[in-house]
Amino acid sequence: MPCLYIIAGANDGTLLQLEPGEPVTIGRGSGATMRIVDSRTSRVHCELTPRTAEGGDFGLPITSWTLADCNSSNGTFIGDMRVGHGCVLENGMVFNLGSTHIVYLSDAVTSGDDALQRCMSLGVSTTGLGGGAWPTEDPKDLATMQND
Repeated sequence: MPCLYIIAGANDGTLLQLEPGEPVTIGRGSGATMRIVDSRTSRVHCELTPRTAEGGDFGLPITSWTLADCNSSNGTFIGDMRVGHGCVLENGMVFNLGSTHIVYLSDAVTSGDDALQRCMSLGVSTTGLGGGAWPTEDPKDLATMQND
């Protein structure tokens, strides 16, 4: 089961397992699924939405997760690129909201330590992240941006 792991910010070390079929909101408001302490984030800052399609070797359902900004004041970013209506997340992709940096891990992890080890094995820096966090390529070049 995929998860989100906060690698920088006031809530660093927080792990959230993503449930198939359940959208996730992130923000500082009490109604957010993943509530973070960051004055530079909106109450409902961004949303992750699962999309399931048939595929794989045996026609089994495959769920991908799309990140979209919820008209936040300061924006949601992947690297230096502002996320708008949606971006399909890839394993190890880091997105930023305010001073919080969150990594998407596509495989199940058992703990924060496990998530940290996964980040290190993927080459995701867990210190000194700035606006140029992963990916270094423009996501449009990776065919991950959605314009719907």
